[in-house]
Amino acid sequence: MPPPPRPSRSASLRQPASSSSGPPTPRGHTRHRSQVIPPASSQVSRKTDPPSAPSTPRSRTQFSTYQQQPSPKKLAKPSIAAPSASASMELDPSLIPSSSPEVAVLQTELLQLSLLHLSSLREDAEWKTNAEKQLRIKYNTVAEKYRCVVKEEKEYRQRLNGQALHCWLKNSIEHNGHQGFEVQIRILSEVAQEVCNLSDISGGRFTLAVQEFESWFRKVEEIKTCRHYQGGSDLDIFIDPLDRVWKEEAHAVTMKLELCSRQLQSLDIMGYGEVEQLEGSSLYRTTKGLDDMVNSMIEELNTIRKIEVDVVRSERQWVSQLSQQVASTRPLGKRIPRGGMWRS
Repeated sequence: MPPPPRPSRSASLRQPASSSSGPPTPRGHTRHRSQVIPPASSQVSRKTDPPSAPSTPRSRTQFSTYQQQPSPKKLAKPSIAAPSASASMELDPSLIPSSSPEVAVLQTELLQLSLLHLSSLREDAEWKTNAEKQLRIKYNTVAEKYRCVVKEEKEYRQRLNGQALHCWLKNSIEHNGHQGFEVQIRILSEVAQEVCNLSDISGGRFTLAVQEFESWFRKVEEIKTCRHYQGGSDLDIFIDPLDRVWKEEAHAVTMKLELCSRQLQSLDIMGYGEVEQLEGSSLYRTTKGLDDMVNSMIEELNTIRKIEVDVVRSERQWVSQLSQQVASTRPLGKRIPRGGMWRS
């Protein structure tokens, strides 16, 4: 930039003419009072410090109007530091300054918990891995033992079943001859098939007979309940016995079951030989199970027929008592033609 224009010299800066009466007194360069602004510190120092000696005279040639005027002493500004974390926390009212001891304690606890969490995750993963390894080893050991036990049990069953067949053959030869063993095998197969057909849920003869009886017995219970609540006033409802077809069918099924039971008893499996030692064999358990099932079916049919007979007998007694009550209510001396109960 070009230098500023040269100001006109102030009157106070002009040097007076030297007098001829005495030697010229050297004077320093003086400034106008309005141009000097002493700082507060300099003013205080001037008040306290003693007056100093006059300054050394300077030659006029050292002063230049282009020289800038001395500016007042500037005060040192405090250095502006970079904003720290505490300053940012102080700016945010929701944050707690880290300089407080409570925050330091919380930060320490948080750090400890974080480290504990990391270590716990690592230890948990290691524990799971070790546990899975140990459990897999135990599982493999138990599975191997189980397979060995199953194999031994299978071999034992095979030996036991072989001994049962050998005992059956031996008994059949001793008592019925060599041909009796084949006949007994055929009888056992026929009995098993006959019992399965009779007790079939979808349409076996024994199952149908039992279902028909259950339907009839439910009707009997309903009639008795109706009589109990109506006090015997309803005389148009009577309990009829089961029809003749059902009785014949129940008798035929009972005879078949009794025949199956006698055939099973005729086998040498259950009548001879070392039965106690062969009770665990499949042959003995199958035969014993068929015999128990046949006997229970026969007992159930006999019980059903007995219940039907008792219900019919009770109904006849009730009808007889009812007829006597009706007959006692008729007036004497008046002859009424006799008729059945259904007409009255």
